[in-house]
Amino acid sequence: MQKGCKKCDVKFEVTDRDQEYYAKIEVPHPTLCPDCRTQRRMSFRNERNLYKGKCGLCGDTMISAYKPGHKFPVYCNDCWWSDDWDPLSYGVEVDVAKPFFPQFKVLMDDVPRLNLAIIPANCTNSDFNNYLAYAKNAYMCSGSVHVEDCMYGNPYESKDCVDSFLVRLSELCYQCVDVVNCYNCNYCQNCENCNDCWFCYECYSCKDCIGCTGLQHKQYYIANKEYSKEDYFEVKNGLKLETSEGVAKARDYLAREKDKFPRRGLRVLKSEDCTGNYVVNSKNSRHCFDIKDCWDCGYCAQVIDMKDCYDTNYCEHSELLYEHIGYCDNYNLKFSLIPGNCKNGAYLDFCAHCNDCFGSISLKKQEFCILNKKYSEDEYRRVVGELIETMTEHGEYGEFLPTKYSPFDYEETVASDYFPESCGDTRG
Repeated sequence: MQKGCKKCDVKFEVTDRDQEYYAKIEVPHPTLCPDCRTQRRMSFRNERNLYKGKCGLCGDTMISAYKPGHKFPVYCNDCWWSDDWDPLSYGVEVDVAKPFFPQFKVLMDDVPRLNLAIIPANCTNSDFNNYLAYAKNAYMCSGSVHVEDCMYGNPYESKDCVDSFLVRLSELCYQCVDVVNCYNCNYCQNCENCNDCWFCYECYSCKDCIGCTGLQHKQYYIANKEYSKEDYFEVKNGLKLETSEGVAKARDYLAREKDKFPRRGLRVLKSEDCTGNYVVNSKNSRHCFDIKDCWDCGYCAQVIDMKDCYDTNYCEHSELLYEHIGYCDNYNLKFSLIPGNCKNGAYLDFCAHCNDCFGSISLKKQEFCILNKKYSEDEYRRVVGELIETMTEHGEYGEFLPTKYSPFDYEETVASDYFPESCGDTRG
């Protein structure tokens, strides 16, 4: 089935597999193309623009992802997770006869927000980060999970990595991009299972290589030329890689070799029936990028260990997510922003350990809530059913939140990294 995007007018395909998925989770077909849907979600994520402010509860100085001048209160990590305030006290009665998004926006402007997306229960000595989980001694990392002693970048499942982008299962790596299971590597890209390499590109299971491209199972190579062990270390020591001059010379080796070597069209590794790029250990996933250990997913990027998820970014260890961005350990959520350990909900904004909630913000360990107001289970299900019916009539249900509702300026968000032009109101 071909559809036209309501924002950019480009034609996009809704495949038979897509239609089966939308029927399974009971949502309308999307009105925006995959790129515009991604742009809209990303416009709600500010990773690296941090500000100094004061906690709205205790008054202490804190680092915050929110620029001064916001309408809503912002609490420091200790206060937000404490029992010193009650998110339910901000609850309001939903009017099922009126459009839902404006009602949700009123709540967004009222409920206190967490200064940085960090869960203290599984993060140690890692205050100066954003979107972080299962971390120890991390500094200025964003979107990272299962990391220790890492700085500057977004490593995953790694230790002692600095200035990295999409480095996974690695240790002691510096200035690396898209490497997996590497040790003591510097300035490497698209490498896997490599040790003690400098300025290598598309190398696999290599050790002690400098300025090489496209090698497999090699050791003691410089600029794709083999050396004896003794000669290799003599040349390496002569390069003085601890100096800027030595680093520049090794970079030149790689630059020359990259121009000679055929490039891999796509990096789809150990995967079956997948399309996209940088796909590892995955199956039956379509139009996905930078994913690992994913099954039956579509239109996802930078996710790990996911199943039956569509249109999801920056998430781990989850199942049945749709139009979702951020955080881990979720099940059966739709149109949600940074929830964690939540189940069976829609339009959640940084809720934690919540089940069966709809359109709620900053809730912790709650269930059967709508706009932060608690209901009985029967009443909750009745009101949600009516609400979905009305939202569908207004063209709201099935859509992520409008970009104009984002608490961040567009230029602050990761959307501006991938889509330089602002998307404006993409509600559709």
